[in-house]
Amino acid sequence: FLGRIALARYVDSLNPRALACGVLGVGAMGLAVLSIAQSPILIIAASLTYGLTVGNVTTLPSIIVRREFGSASFGAIYGLAAMAIGLCTAMGPSFYGTLYELFGGYAVPMILAAALNACAAFAAIFGPLTAGYVLGASAGNWVLPFAVSTAVAAVSAAIMLVVPVRPIAAMG
Repeated sequence: FLGRIALARYVDSLNPRALACGVLGVGAMGLAVLSIAQSPILIIAASLTYGLTVGNVTTLPSIIVRREFGSASFGAIYGLAAMAIGLCTAMGPSFYGTLYELFGGYAVPMILAAALNACAAFAAIFGPLTAGYVLGASAGNWVLPFAVSTAVAAVSAAIMLVVPVRPIAAMG
């Protein structure tokens, strides 16, 4: 909640891609600290740090899409992005729960989450270059990016069907 209020205050005067990179970078640091933290105070501080970034991570993509593609294309483009976000959100608990069971703790899942946040921070800044490369390679045709996103969605759905959903035993 506090992160979104701060975002609303400053988003018009800042580069949203740079802001997204910073937010995702701070989130990655919070997750990295959570992966190794032993002290309750450090765990709380890292959780608060990561928590302040979560609201902005859900808000910034729509701001970036609208600024870069305009209102006319917003629905189609953000619809594809929301599909990917929804699939990852639905798959996340099973995926990270499986990692917890495989590795016997939260260190590996938290390190992976931190690495994914760092990759997302990189993509927030360099995404236009990557998209330009993909579209350039396909002569401006959106079929290739759409096919790639559809393949990722299909693999994600298959993983959701295969990975068992089991509750994680309470610690302690």
